[in-house]
Amino acid sequence: MAINNTTSMPVAEWESRMTTNVKGIFHGLHYGLPTMIANGNGSFINRSSFAG
Repeated sequence: MAINNTTSMPVAEWESRMTTNVKGIFHGLHYGLPTMIANGNGSFINRSSFAG
């Protein structure tokens, strides 16, 4: 996906990006944290890219 400004980006593209970027982090934490809490430690490494 090309980087667009807010006025020209279609809403569907924005929703797709939000789904990937925000919900992806949420799901990783949601399913990973219980194990980390049970073990008493752990780390999350979040990687991202502007390239898509």
